[in-house]
Amino acid sequence: MILKNIAGNWFSKARTFDKENESLNHFWWRHHLLSIQAVKRTFGLGLGLVKVSILHTLWRGIIMLFMQLDKVFYPAWSRTTIDRPVFIIGHPRSGTTMLHRSLTSTGDFVVFKFWHLVFPSLTLRRLLNPLISYLIRHGKDVIVPKEVGHFAALGEVDEEDFLFLFQALTQFYPPLSGLAFAEKDFDEMVFCDALPAKLRRQSMAWFDGCIRRQMLFTGRKRIVTKMNYSAMRVRTLLETYPDARIVYVVRSPLDTIPSHLSLHQNVCYHQWGKDRIPPAVLNRYILRRYKHNVSLYQYVEDLLATGALPSSKVITIQYEDMMNDLEAEVARVAAFCELDISDSLRHSIADQAGVQRGYKRDHNNQKLEDFGLTSADIVRDLSFIFDRYGFDRKV
Repeated sequence: MILKNIAGNWFSKARTFDKENESLNHFWWRHHLLSIQAVKRTFGLGLGLVKVSILHTLWRGIIMLFMQLDKVFYPAWSRTTIDRPVFIIGHPRSGTTMLHRSLTSTGDFVVFKFWHLVFPSLTLRRLLNPLISYLIRHGKDVIVPKEVGHFAALGEVDEEDFLFLFQALTQFYPPLSGLAFAEKDFDEMVFCDALPAKLRRQSMAWFDGCIRRQMLFTGRKRIVTKMNYSAMRVRTLLETYPDARIVYVVRSPLDTIPSHLSLHQNVCYHQWGKDRIPPAVLNRYILRRYKHNVSLYQYVEDLLATGALPSSKVITIQYEDMMNDLEAEVARVAAFCELDISDSLRHSIADQAGVQRGYKRDHNNQKLEDFGLTSADIVRDLSFIFDRYGFDRKV
């Protein structure tokens, strides 16, 4: 009863706070409590509620504590200099992973392995390194199997948008926290460029600190990130890093959207249990997911059309061009971003090109009709993409 009263008082205050002056910590707590509420309403009392309400809270609290300790034990991170960072964006499932892994396969640039993203503190990594190394050596580091649609393992390079999980400011947050099942939408963590200036400033200070730590950790100078969802914060990225280069990867929505909706459905099943999620609740989330997919395409194209994303800052790469000649497209990106490609990386890219030509996915995508959508819906809602890039309007 005491906890219920505390939560009730908190929500009452949260409804009256000044959004323009909201802190990043308050933003996280507000959405964390909404996630707890959604999980309890959807699944009742049980392990899911314990995981979100207790384990997620402890995890973030520990990370915040150790990030402060980094200032004592690893003060050099704050003196690193970020030069011409590269941000690979685009609709999920558009080929960004292929491009990112091609560029980072030999460790020439600053990247994050999954366990670095989960534990961004250098001090905490020092303590956990023996355990993490043991898990990786013995093949016990798989977090998400390939069958789900996105393979994640502690020792594998993954995407930097995960860093925003600690602030509830990434679209990875809803399915992982349970907020996906809330009755209310979560637009605030989707349209990041539209957030109040204070939140945008604080969120980039957090991200910048994580990047600088990783530069110290890896000993590398140039940053090459894969941040699909950060297409919706690309103006904020450019405000923070005026010398940044944006690589925008484009693929037909008839390919990306069914694949991405299937991935999110599989992630929800993997995270919460296939038979435990009420179909109506999952369908509501999937349709929201589709709406945000359309918004991502629309947002980037609007920025390109208006010049808000200038040609001097962005290069556009098409998925089919990478499939046809990966080496040439990677070379084009490297030249635009002024990346030095070593001989070892050049050979690795050539090997990757051969592998990619014979690639077969390890998962099956659902049909659009399974989500209550049709190809005609996609062509109608995203006609501007088909017009601009000449994608085939037939499945």
